Amino acid sequence: MSSGPFNENEQRGLFKKRLILNLPLKTLELTWEVRGIQHRGRSYVVDLRTVTTEEDRKNLITMLPTSAVGWTSIGAGLQDGTGAAGSVSSGSLLTGEFYVDSTLDQNTTVSVSFTSPVNVNLTGPGNVKISRHTHPQLYVTEVTGVLQIFLHDFTKNGTWFYNIIAIAQQSHVVVTVQSSASDGENGVIRVVSWLPEENNLEFAPDRKIAIYAEVTRGQSSVLNSHVVAVIERPESGPLRIDLLDNGVGSDITKDDGIYSAYILAKDLSGDGRYGIKIKVEGVEGVTSVVVGGRGGSSGALEVDTLESIEDLVTEELGRFQRVTSAGVFSVSGFPSDMTSIPDAIPPSRITDLRVSNGDTGDGAAELEWTSVGGDMDRGTAANYTFYFITDLDLVDSGGLNDSMWSEVNQTYLRDLRSPQPAGSRERVNISLDLLGGNDILVLCVRATDDVGNAGELSNIVSVSIVRDPDVVMKAEHVEPGSRYHALITVLPILAVTFLTVILTCLILAVRRRQRKSSGVERNMETAGSEKHRVLYVAINPVYTQ
Repeated sequence: MSSGPFNENEQRGLFKKRLILNLPLKTLELTWEVRGIQHRGRSYVVDLRTVTTEEDRKNLITMLPTSAVGWTSIGAGLQDGTGAAGSVSSGSLLTGEFYVDSTLDQNTTVSVSFTSPVNVNLTGPGNVKISRHTHPQLYVTEVTGVLQIFLHDFTKNGTWFYNIIAIAQQSHVVVTVQSSASDGENGVIRVVSWLPEENNLEFAPDRKIAIYAEVTRGQSSVLNSHVVAVIERPESGPLRIDLLDNGVGSDITKDDGIYSAYILAKDLSGDGRYGIKIKVEGVEGVTSVVVGGRGGSSGALEVDTLESIEDLVTEELGRFQRVTSAGVFSVSGFPSDMTSIPDAIPPSRITDLRVSNGDTGDGAAELEWTSVGGDMDRGTAANYTFYFITDLDLVDSGGLNDSMWSEVNQTYLRDLRSPQPAGSRERVNISLDLLGGNDILVLCVRATDDVGNAGELSNIVSVSIVRDPDVVMKAEHVEPGSRYHALITVLPILAVTFLTVILTCLILAVRRRQRKSSGVERNMETAGSEKHRVLYVAINPVYTQ
């Protein structure tokens, strides 16, 4: 037996109950044809009727995947907390709903596992009613303890409702709904989710575990979906965490179709195994799919320096529903007293600081960024602190560290509000008096929470002033090690050289024209100010065909 999330005693117990699983289970695929579980070509028997305890049932629904090979799970999946698993009796119903969208075909199957026989009734769009009594040909029980309802030609787009009741004695049931694509692989909406962390974790107050879910239609990103992680926890009820695609915290790039969130130390409930299911829903009038954008011939969308996708072209996608498993992890070393867990989680790093206006007209530059939370990307930070450098040699050296930055005095910050909840847009005007006698100001910011945990320094931006001519210019996102200093020196020289060449050509052209047509005179004048130089201004130009 290979190693996996179950320990040796649990593995032995599952074998005794004929729940024979080959581990690890991250890549398990449910295939009804082999009447059991198949793991990369090897099949094993699963008899759900032998699951007689709530603990064994939770182990099973935590570990099993939600979709079979070539299928898309659209129901609530195999997870307590989503309303798709529970107990029923002859006097109590389990009810729920699922949505069949237009990207799915008539290969839609409702599967109900049970520990004792149950009746399952469905109601579909147009008040279509399906039961074992009215449509017995749709009800199949090929695998012991599993009822499948093949909707076939009765499949219609829209919301379906189910109700389940036990025939005799109490029954534990799990509901899944699966369907295949109606237009090949490129048309179906799919969700892929994962945990980048290792499976076995030692508890620490600053522990954070990232969850990721990518939502696509074919190869295109799906934006503005409602994505929720449902976490099954030991010794506690399930926890729901929203996954976002906003470029804050665990989310690296905004609007790329990859949604993420952190599980924090305070979300854990004890030693043991944690199973994660991802539920994704499309929101009518909100969710969209990327159909174009800035990119090369490959079709790949470019990412700008603000860690977001620019110039996206999208179309509305409408409602849909998907469920998948993100995997499992286990925790050890959890403290016996939860009140002793200190707040050691800082705010996230701000990654999209930018200069939105290099000169507001009143001697200030406007900066913008997205707010982070007090605990990574959750809640609200307590305050912001800005830092600056005026020595470009330090920036060019590539060896910047916290000690090289000077804190910006509050007197230079105008209209700085208290931090807003994570994901909000923040703005501040910073006085250009901070430049002093320097020509460039390099800035960054960090957020701090209410107990003093400080986030990492943000990305770097700069504001520069060109004193000849006397205008203010901006340059965004200067990272350590860049050659910005060299560009500041070389670009003005190149610009002046280019203008000189162009104007010299104009002078020669005018002189040739003067020699050819003595009746037409041209006046040129030179403003000779060294500080504000205007070279060769033509008066009343004449255009010839």
